[in-house]
Amino acid sequence: MQSSGGGGTIAFMRIGICILLGGLLLLPTIPLQAGNRPAAAIPKLDEPLDPNVATVKQLLTVPGMTQVWAERIVRFRPYTSKPQLKLQGILPPEVYRRVAQSLIVHRKGHVEEAEQPETRR
Repeated sequence: MQSSGGGGTIAFMRIGICILLGGLLLLPTIPLQAGNRPAAAIPKLDEPLDPNVATVKQLLTVPGMTQVWAERIVRFRPYTSKPQLKLQGILPPEVYRRVAQSLIVHRKGHVEEAEQPETRR
């Protein structure tokens, strides 16, 4: 016989834990590569993206980027250097480490100079 005052609560907690663990066992699994990263979830970029001009959709192609971080990058533009994303708190350090290799920041003057054709005198 159970004593009153908590025995039923423990039984409900045990049932809840069993349901939770059972649900986790039914989740689909993704094969892992070395480094414990999902094999199919990390696409490769052809070239780094400039966070000053990339759209949220383009930033989402960066491995490790989420919708929230992509929106923050767009919202707090412009950037003069890549570390500025971390130093100004746009991205936390762990997210910055994941995405930094896929980003490149072009300074405005350098981009304009590169786009202008050379003129002969």
